[in-house]
Amino acid sequence: MHGNYDGKGHGLVSSPLTFDISMGLYFWDRISVSDTAKTYVAEVILVAEVNSISVCLMDISNGTPFISSLEMRLIKSSLYPAAMANQSIALQERQSMGASSLLR
Repeated sequence: MHGNYDGKGHGLVSSPLTFDISMGLYFWDRISVSDTAKTYVAEVILVAEVNSISVCLMDISNGTPFISSLEMRLIKSSLYPAAMANQSIALQERQSMGASSLLR
């Protein structure tokens, strides 16, 4: 949630806050916040080449970039064999196919 912390939000519907996110050298996602009450999520799977990962929020002249949380998890490489050090896997869409309750 944006929370209008910088006093520039005021609902954001007519002029959404937009910024880019990169992981290291690689573009991750473009975020466009048009509703200050909505939660926006961007997910990516990548192979860390070193013991640290740089996350960069890039100002593209349409508001102040922000994040509310950043979560990282170590997962087995066998779960996503297509993930390689020189490319990432980004979530495009997540759908419920009829589950009656939240699955975690």
